[in-house]
Amino acid sequence: MDLLSDTDFDGILSLIEYLSGTDPAIPNGSPLSAELGNGGADLRLELRQRIGADEVDVTAERSGTLMDWNRAGVEYWGRENNGDGTSTLRFRTPADGFVAGAGFLRLSVSEKE
Repeated sequence: MDLLSDTDFDGILSLIEYLSGTDPAIPNGSPLSAELGNGGADLRLELRQRIGADEVDVTAERSGTLMDWNRAGVEYWGRENNGDGTSTLRFRTPADGFVAGAGFLRLSVSEKE
């Protein structure tokens, strides 16, 4: 199986489905959620991850242009055990500093070295 493919055509790569504990052959809802928090003062990104799926590093990056991405200013905000074999990873970044209020936060997944 190609982990960078979307075999069930639900818009989620097989790698992300593996991390979240869902079946890459069955269309599921997204294990990712994004929202404005703290009265719009920060952007938040959460990922539901299967406990034990630790073969990759999961981080978040921010951008104001969708061109230049970096981890500076992104805070790992903790992990919470969901009690169902998964945990939720949380990241956030302040919304201030984005030009004209446009800001983006994305998940970055890479193989552990």
